[in-house]
Amino acid sequence: MIGRTTGWLGAGVWVGLLLIVSSACTGGAGTPAGAKPAVAAQQPATTGQQSTGTSQKPSQATLSQDTGAMARAFDPCSLTTAAEIEAVVGKLRSGPEPIKGQDGNILECKFLTTRGDLVTLSVVSAVNWDFKRGVYEADKDNRFEKVAGLGDDAFFVSQPHIGDQLLILKQPYLLELVVNVESDKNLDFAKAIAEKAVPRLK
Repeated sequence: MIGRTTGWLGAGVWVGLLLIVSSACTGGAGTPAGAKPAVAAQQPATTGQQSTGTSQKPSQATLSQDTGAMARAFDPCSLTTAAEIEAVVGKLRSGPEPIKGQDGNILECKFLTTRGDLVTLSVVSAVNWDFKRGVYEADKDNRFEKVAGLGDDAFFVSQPHIGDQLLILKQPYLLELVVNVESDKNLDFAKAIAEKAVPRLK
């Protein structure tokens, strides 16, 4: 009986030790496993904040599209009248005549004198103003002249075999005024028309 009791006691001790060791292993493994997801859950929130900040800044392409749409919707024939043009270049045969594009927007406003001389006004986006001015000024075949007192900036350019035009920057628009009447007076004619047109470019 004593030997049998001692055997049962020994077995009980071993079972108790095994249970203690098993509980210690299970508790140690569970704690780090539970901590990792908490760290991972914070990362998407940071990423979301970065994406929101980036989306708030409009790109140059978006700005260009916006000002381009505004310019296409502008009616250049609203900038002057037939009487104002006649007072500068003489009697008109026709005009104002809106020249429309495929989308129905008015690309330019055309006036024709009884002598067949041409005056046109068009409004485009001013996004490429610096580039366009640089190209005209760099071409030595052109007569390039800065013009003061019109809009934000302005210049007159006379191109061989093409004609004369006055380009006026008034943000966000660029007014292109073509005057082919008398070569030695085209700049003066263009400036007189622009003085009427530019204040209406809003």
